[in-house]
Amino acid sequence: HMETLMDMDNFIDYNIFEIFFANTDWPGQNIACWRPRTPEGRWRWIMYDLDFGLGFFGAYDHDTLTFALSYTTDSWPNPYLSTYLIRALVQSPEFVSRFVNHYCDHLNTTFKTDRTLPIFQEVRSAIEPEIERHRTRWDQPMWQWDFHIDVIDEFLTLRPAVAREHLRSKFELEDDVTLTLAMDPPGSGAVRLEAVTVDTAFTGVYFRNHPLSVTAVPAPGYVFSGWTNPELPQDAVLELSMADNDTLTATFSLAPDPGFVVINEICYNPAADWNTDDWVELHNSWNVSIDLSGWVFKDAEEGHHFRLPEGTRMDPGAYLV
Repeated sequence: HMETLMDMDNFIDYNIFEIFFANTDWPGQNIACWRPRTPEGRWRWIMYDLDFGLGFFGAYDHDTLTFALSYTTDSWPNPYLSTYLIRALVQSPEFVSRFVNHYCDHLNTTFKTDRTLPIFQEVRSAIEPEIERHRTRWDQPMWQWDFHIDVIDEFLTLRPAVAREHLRSKFELEDDVTLTLAMDPPGSGAVRLEAVTVDTAFTGVYFRNHPLSVTAVPAPGYVFSGWTNPELPQDAVLELSMADNDTLTATFSLAPDPGFVVINEICYNPAADWNTDDWVELHNSWNVSIDLSGWVFKDAEEGHHFRLPEGTRMDPGAYLV
């Protein structure tokens, strides 16, 4: 029922980002959400105002996960009404599993130090030429700039390992295991994890015996052939529960029949007395399944576009409205 009211993946990622960056000016305030004004419109969250994050109020080891799940206070910055939704959802094992895997995916990609530090250095370099004028205008000592630069650098360097330990402690997770992914041949496809999709060799850290879903996604013109480990099920979607480090290689081959995805029918001007709204029907004339995740249907007008959601697949010969 909650999935019909809100975009659960968006909500999970939103909370993960607020928690990872240790925003202690939240969740009692600085919350914004929106939804399309349609019957099926679902709530999504907007992240803004992280001035207290990155170590400004709360060091790199601040346990923001426990802070966001607390029900022991009714005062700013985390009164129990503001934490109610996520506290209720973590009673669901399915939600916890998705939350943990999303967090691991981001720790393995988005929040990796070799990604975040170069971004930080780029922003720092853009701002630094203005700091002397800023310091003079407001009569501020230069050491403040240097101090806060060091705080952010330390935060981005040390936070990922600490965040993983917060996850382990809060949800009573086991020790680390490493998942290595590869695609054969390179460029023929990707593997979709729960929060990110990787199309090159990948190594990530997860938790032992914690369920994890991976999906092989062929590139256009290719089909999924199987996993190189013959002991595994050979379905494109694989449910894992790793007891030890593991390596998965998804193999792809050229599609035997390079058919077409066609616009089979279209309605762009429905009758006034039977208004169905605009719609389009696609047809998969291939003899293999096609992943349409992220495909866009649009016209020449700015803003006139429809993006097919992640996980949209068409079986051979199938139709999709």
